[in-house]
Amino acid sequence: MKPGDRLSRLSPVQRLALQRERQAATALADAVATLREAESTHAQLVQYRSGYTRPSQTSRIDTQRWQDYHEFLDKLDQAVSAQQAIIDDQRLRINAARSRWQSAHGRVSALGKLIEQLREEQQQAQARNTQRELDERAQHTLMRPFSR
Repeated sequence: MKPGDRLSRLSPVQRLALQRERQAATALADAVATLREAESTHAQLVQYRSGYTRPSQTSRIDTQRWQDYHEFLDKLDQAVSAQQAIIDDQRLRINAARSRWQSAHGRVSALGKLIEQLREEQQQAQARNTQRELDERAQHTLMRPFSR
């Protein structure tokens, strides 16, 4: 098979590989953005939680209010823990998305190298053909004076 034939056959493959790489890069960027949002929400929850300190010992709080206060703090702590779990999960998703992007990028890179190699082979073949034609012309030109 000629290098030019291979090049024309690889062109759609390269386009598809580039499209998949872009999709993988977009998915990775989206995953990173989602992580940043989750981290921001976590930071807000932690800050909100730290704003609630124990009521002063001098103030008198009835038992029901004390229980309500502790339930509220427990729910805040649960929200902080749940948000941390979301962050941990999102980090795993980022690692998977990064792996998919690296794989797609590797395919694009390999295809690019193959296509470049085929182009070089095609250029070398054209150069050899041109040189052969020039040699044949030169040989015919040299033979003409003797054939008269």
